[in-house]
Amino acid sequence: AGPQAGDSFTLFRTSRETTIASVVALVSGGSVTYELRYAADRTTAGTLATASDTVTNTTTGDSATVQNQPIPSGRWVWVDITGVTGTVDEFSLSVAF
Repeated sequence: AGPQAGDSFTLFRTSRETTIASVVALVSGGSVTYELRYAADRTTAGTLATASDTVTNTTTGDSATVQNQPIPSGRWVWVDITGVTGTVDEFSLSVAF
């Protein structure tokens, strides 16, 4: 099954202060709306690291707007899927820092 609204995936934990340079997402079919977030405690709502972004691109990807940088040391970074339209077979997220 593809991604669903409400899915949340932990990506990594920062070992030092980290600045995200870019976030690019790609889908196979339909569209996905997502947010990248971070916090010291994974059970909180966290701080937005990207503005809510909807990706529809299936070849080169869509870039998100990065905000609230740098991310302090010892923070969990995760992606929240906030919406899915159509039949999405795959959602890929690339985070460069």
